[in-house]
Amino acid sequence: SKAQSTLKVNLINKFTLDEELSTFLDPIHNGNNIGLISDAGCPGVADPGSDIIKIAHQSNIKVVPLVGPSSILLAIMSSGLNGQNFAFNGYLPVDRTDKKNKIKELEKTIACDITLSTEYIKTLSVNEWKKNKINIDKKPAIFIIHKD
Repeated sequence: SKAQSTLKVNLINKFTLDEELSTFLDPIHNGNNIGLISDAGCPGVADPGSDIIKIAHQSNIKVVPLVGPSSILLAIMSSGLNGQNFAFNGYLPVDRTDKKNKIKELEKTIACDITLSTEYIKTLSVNEWKKNKINIDKKPAIFIIHKD
């Protein structure tokens, strides 16, 4: 449609310069609404979109959150564990040794590729995980740790 062909899209990722972010809000100053969409999860939740949301608040621009899929919440919902109290520990380190050590700390529940055809969600005790070999290399995964 004509409306879609006139859409302007700006990419926000780890390479986006801070100076660029405030210019992304320029349409608002001209009376237009803008939206922030994340390709995996909710904007601003473990997502670089939080930087532009912060600038919007500093500029007294109204931010209206809309409900959307969050891999963090979907993993908790599907784990069978009590979601009453949890902490998000962030992304795994890139360095292989650091990643291996972090996975050892976080090896109770794994959820990866949530909502994709390759989705994998499994809840086991740490001892059971030690007996199971699973390859999640280069897959976006969430580990949920439940303290008994």
